[in-house]
Amino acid sequence: MKASEDLLLRLVAHDPSTRGIDREDLESTGLRSFDSVDDVVRNAMHLLSMMSGRKESVVARELAEVFSYRILFLLLPEECLFGSPVRDKPVLREHLLRLGITPTEDLVRGLKFLVDNFRMKTRRESQKTSITDVFVRAPRVYDEILNRQNGRCATCGVPLAYGLNMQLDHVLPWHLGDDPLDGSNWQFLCERCNRGKGILPHYSLSVHQANWIRPKESHALSDDVRYAALKRDGRCSKSGRGPRDTELFVEKAIETGCWVLDNLVVVARDDF
Repeated sequence: MKASEDLLLRLVAHDPSTRGIDREDLESTGLRSFDSVDDVVRNAMHLLSMMSGRKESVVARELAEVFSYRILFLLLPEECLFGSPVRDKPVLREHLLRLGITPTEDLVRGLKFLVDNFRMKTRRESQKTSITDVFVRAPRVYDEILNRQNGRCATCGVPLAYGLNMQLDHVLPWHLGDDPLDGSNWQFLCERCNRGKGILPHYSLSVHQANWIRPKESHALSDDVRYAALKRDGRCSKSGRGPRDTELFVEKAIETGCWVLDNLVVVARDDF
């Protein structure tokens, strides 16, 4: 515990008498002072153990999501996203080789789907599907999704009603995942959850994952932080029930703390 206490102390390295900041100490604050990945992971897990009982599996999933999207956009060449190449595949292959990656046909085909879709959406060559489109034009898919979710929001479990609180969410953002007619990129969310998710595919890619508080941040629970907690936990911390079975709420783990992600827990309506 001593090591983590020293680390925390360096996070608040101000001189009370002068209100000055130890710039040298600040630059090496926390995990930034380590060069070895093993040292970072070991010390990070030690600190994370203090944050509302965070499970190692949750941290691993968050890191995987961050690295997945860092890698994804590294694989996409600028010419294919924002230019007009005669053929995409040769450009993709050359880019992958420059990255030291073998351009297998499956990988190139998958990347081509992404760049095709990205260009089409950013150039407004297609229109985004809405909940009304699904309800009217694809009633079978609509019923399948609603039955799969037991008539509830896929994230918080609130009962959904078409025309009242139901919205269509693209699991993978529309400019990447498109609108496959089988509904594989669709789910139904309530207005609040859809607003909280925004355009990002995972909460781990948002600033809220770092518990960051802006100077003008409200002291209330925001929709995006609420959504992040619901997606991180996925079910009630007490009963283990998920959004398919009950409505889920978010509350503070430690009442004196702030409405930040690592101070939140998810509970079911009956356990609230």
